[in-house]
Amino acid sequence: MSTDPLFPNNESGGEASLSGGLDAAKSQHGERRISSRMLDMHRSAEGIDFRRIFFLLLKRLWIIALIVIIGTVVLIRMFTGKPRMYEAQAILEVQPQEEKVLKAENVIQESPGTGDFINTVVLALTSRNILLRVIKENNLTKDPHLYPPKKGGGSYSEDQLCDILQSHYRVLPMRGSRLIQILGRDSNPKTAALLTQSLLNAFIHETYQRRSSASRMANEFLSDEAAKLKEKLQQSESALQHYKEENNAVSLEQNQNIIVEKLRQVSGMVTQAQDARLKIEADIEQFRRTDPKNIQDLLTISSIAALPQVTEARTQLQTAQADFNTLKQRYMYRHPQYIAAATKIHDLQERLRMALENAGVELGKHYEKSQETENKLQSTLKEQEEKALQLNKLAIPYNVLTREVESDRALYESVVNRMKETGVKASEESAPYRILEEAMVPSSPMPNASIRWIFVGFMVLLGGSIAAVMIHDRLSSTIRSVDEAENLLDHPVLGSIPDEKIKGDLSTSNAGTDPSIKSKRSNQPRIKYYPISVAEAPNSSIAESYRSLRTSIMLLDSKLDTKTLMFTSAIPAEGKTFCTLNTAAAFAILGKKTVIVDADLRRPALQHALLNGEVTAGLSDYLSGQVTLEEVLTPTKIPNLSFLSAGHRSTIPAELLASKEMDDLLVILRSRFDRVIIDSAPIHAVSDSLILASKVPTTAMVIRTESTSLHAIRRAMHLLRDTDTQVAGLILNRMKRRGSGYYYYYYYGRKYQDYRSLDGSPTKKA
Repeated sequence: MSTDPLFPNNESGGEASLSGGLDAAKSQHGERRISSRMLDMHRSAEGIDFRRIFFLLLKRLWIIALIVIIGTVVLIRMFTGKPRMYEAQAILEVQPQEEKVLKAENVIQESPGTGDFINTVVLALTSRNILLRVIKENNLTKDPHLYPPKKGGGSYSEDQLCDILQSHYRVLPMRGSRLIQILGRDSNPKTAALLTQSLLNAFIHETYQRRSSASRMANEFLSDEAAKLKEKLQQSESALQHYKEENNAVSLEQNQNIIVEKLRQVSGMVTQAQDARLKIEADIEQFRRTDPKNIQDLLTISSIAALPQVTEARTQLQTAQADFNTLKQRYMYRHPQYIAAATKIHDLQERLRMALENAGVELGKHYEKSQETENKLQSTLKEQEEKALQLNKLAIPYNVLTREVESDRALYESVVNRMKETGVKASEESAPYRILEEAMVPSSPMPNASIRWIFVGFMVLLGGSIAAVMIHDRLSSTIRSVDEAENLLDHPVLGSIPDEKIKGDLSTSNAGTDPSIKSKRSNQPRIKYYPISVAEAPNSSIAESYRSLRTSIMLLDSKLDTKTLMFTSAIPAEGKTFCTLNTAAAFAILGKKTVIVDADLRRPALQHALLNGEVTAGLSDYLSGQVTLEEVLTPTKIPNLSFLSAGHRSTIPAELLASKEMDDLLVILRSRFDRVIIDSAPIHAVSDSLILASKVPTTAMVIRTESTSLHAIRRAMHLLRDTDTQVAGLILNRMKRRGSGYYYYYYYGRKYQDYRSLDGSPTKKA
């Protein structure tokens, strides 16, 4: 039995124990995945938390206000300052019937009263041809109001003229009727009426000319084509009848279909017979090249493996071997049942070998039978091909003549039908439109819709910005509140540290805490600052949150061994060192003899808070045997709190933490102190925390709210479960004061901030 130097408690055994361990690990991993999915489903199935939504919107109020204000200003500039417009109206009626000049065969003509036809008319009313006609007939290019002189000189192109004029029109179908409303707008009421009536007249004239021209051309064309097609149809029908009489081809199509179908079937059967013969021939050749004693190679030949006697022998042998494998686990090799099973397997193997030796004879018989079948099918196929060729010689000219007759007849009937449908002369053709109401000069301007559109835009901007904030919050994969942390990670929250500034004896710092904040004291090197809020600002919310955290840990003493407690996090910059320092200080202020150990040997930070950044001999020096414990234990300015720094940098930090000296050190510290608080490295950064987790009975996970991804936290918790430590719970750091997660747990406690002293006793009456 060997021991892993990095994880002393992990033992490796024989092959069976290793397999069992792997199965157990897979089972536990599967259970954790199922639990994670159930937690996700529980999160999605929760009801709507309106209070949380309220505080979320309150938190992001500045974003919503910024979007709404900017958008509203843009809308106001777009819709104000424009001149009042007048709008003239004309109504065009689409008549339900029209005289059909041309009708394509097998195509459904669209009635003028249908919705698609009316929509087509709506679009055609503002086509480029109609607009150019309005411009030319009314000489609108000389109107400086409609077409002011271009900057830099020059004239408008036709596209530009049409685009400018089209912006003065609105053409709308009137719902539930065959009426089309034409609206012309302009700042001059007379110009508005002129534009509306001119567009209506231009469309009617354009439609009439187009339809009249098409009708006359169609009438002339149909008359000429009818005579030509009639003569051609008579010639093609006579030729087809003459061919039938000469070749007796009355039932040619039926016979051709029967022969072709039979030819297709026989051809497929010949192909299958050839494939079967070639397969057997290849297997016979492979059988000749294979050693008769090599059973495995013979069984790879598909034709041999498919023989009934071989298949039966193999099946019985496999069954006997399976039974024998079961007996081997229950009986020794001298047991009668063991011997009988072995003898049976030997007999079946001999039977299989004999069947394989006789396989060559069976393959030869199969080959002769397949060759005979193939020859018969080849003869039948040849007969059918000859019949098909003879029939095809007759069918080719017959089909040509038949298609020619059908084509000529279809064309002739189409022309005749069109001529019958033409009931009037080209000069009598009229469009299916009627002017129901002509344009009149409007007496009052259009109502001002600017305020309405500005209000609609304001509501859209407000709703869109709120929806964007909620969607962004929903898509976030971070922990935002105590409830989310406990539901998603299945561990209790020991404490929530608010994100706020404290005022103490030293410079102001963000408690959440950004350890990169530098000291601004003059004549001192720039060092990282980690405030001890329970000592420097005992009446602050942060100090109270650490006293609550201390109480939560003490309540766990009856369930877990929290005398030695390690603080860790999933990734760097989550405030782990700050939480470790203040928790240890909280225990020390309570009178507990406490030692804080900086076990982050790669990036130590506690010396900045307790030793003013000075690097002294510490944990790495003690574990490597260079100093004694008394030389590295340092008292701090806080009573009852001792400090064991990380020490000088080492090239083998993981090996030092995994050593037996580390185990002995933890035993010594537990015997000398009431509380041993350890600050370790982030789990995903290095393996040091997992090494310590196998030695420390209890661990607390520090999570920075609204920052660390849920995937990283779950992965870190999964790695901790594979060690010997117990996860006491979670510590949510940098909880936003205005967020819903902070509101639930600290809002009412803020009333007592001015009445707490260093030890938590009242300082003045409420």
